[in-house]
Amino acid sequence: TDKVIKDIPRVQYTAITGYTYRWMTHSLIGKYIDNNSTYPETRDKRFVFDYMVDVRMPKWNNYVQTGAFCTIHNIFNTRYVYREVWPQPDRWAEGGIRLVF
Repeated sequence: TDKVIKDIPRVQYTAITGYTYRWMTHSLIGKYIDNNSTYPETRDKRFVFDYMVDVRMPKWNNYVQTGAFCTIHNIFNTRYVYREVWPQPDRWAEGGIRLVF
């Protein structure tokens, strides 16, 4: 139908590019959303980009694969908000070590 329902996301896009060389993978992910909002404070319709790096370490033995990862969310510190009562985070990062048995 051609009926538009307000406050239901109408358009969503995700763009991903990645590069892998030997033991390291880099990824850039962009997300765009049009919330079709009736709230006056909504600031959407903009891309928010995340950067990820994944490092695979050499195997210790045949049973354990190790690695490390880091993600920087909202790398351009884009200002976006759906509702003032649900504030969106600014730029933030996470990282860790991965063990696969």
